[in-house]
Amino acid sequence: MRALLPLLLVACGGTLTPPPVLVPDATTASDRTDVVAPQDVLSTDGASQTSPDAGAPAADAPDAGAPAADAPVADHTDAPPPPDAPSSLRVLFIGNSYTYYNDLPAMVASLGAPGAGTPARPRIVVDAVTEGGATVQRHWEAMRQDRVRMGPWSAVVLQGQSVEPIAAFTGFNTYVGRFAGVIAEANARAVLFATWARRSGDAVYAQPWSGGDFAGMTSRLDGAYRRAAMNHGADIAAVGARWAEALAQRPALGLYDADGSHPSLAGSYLAACVIYRALTGVAVTDDAPVPAGLSPGDATLLRAVAARR
Repeated sequence: MRALLPLLLVACGGTLTPPPVLVPDATTASDRTDVVAPQDVLSTDGASQTSPDAGAPAADAPDAGAPAADAPVADHTDAPPPPDAPSSLRVLFIGNSYTYYNDLPAMVASLGAPGAGTPARPRIVVDAVTEGGATVQRHWEAMRQDRVRMGPWSAVVLQGQSVEPIAAFTGFNTYVGRFAGVIAEANARAVLFATWARRSGDAVYAQPWSGGDFAGMTSRLDGAYRRAAMNHGADIAAVGARWAEALAQRPALGLYDADGSHPSLAGSYLAACVIYRALTGVAVTDDAPVPAGLSPGDATLLRAVAARR
């Protein structure tokens, strides 16, 4: 069994500056430091520790600071590590329920397990600070930047609240920049975990900032994360874009949990494969562990999609 994240109930009452304000929710948080062994990652009891990622902003007006859906941005996707990459990586994850569902950090660590310990296939040691529904601003106000300073880290993976980048880009961009500065001071790479759009038909698509449908929200989220990455010298793990590609290839693929927002086991596995490539510069190999409950066929498809540039 993998190590479970220690839990601490908190109230996620942070607000964004400027408005709109994201809806707060009473949620689960965790804060852990652990070395993940390969055998610790195959059980999936994330549902027992979850609470919703607050999704709809209170106001209908889009953030004036948000980039246009077709705004040109630099391509930082899946940037490889430097040529002198070490044989092991220490990675800190800062995020919310999209990160702690199915213990995504431990899943990422497991993917390098077979033959790990070389620059071509580094061993990954993970630490995670997560709070359900948290925005990047909320993490900053809760002093999670102090965990960055506690390194050393090879990389810090930063995940925004599910609609924050498009509903309130100005605040998102501001606090990504603050974290990126601290991460740079710690001599680590900042990697933005660019999340996916809600399932088609979700109520969020009534909001004018959403893009109106799955394709529109996918484009806007990807563009917002890329814009923030360009602004602050971060790299991108383009999970949302790969998510859309996987569904285009196999529409019946079950990437969502029942709520149409959080990831299923397959969704977390896809995210883990994309993040692994962003961290290491190499694709997940066919001999990497597959979580119990995920079919070999689905795992093969998800690895192939994650391997695309």
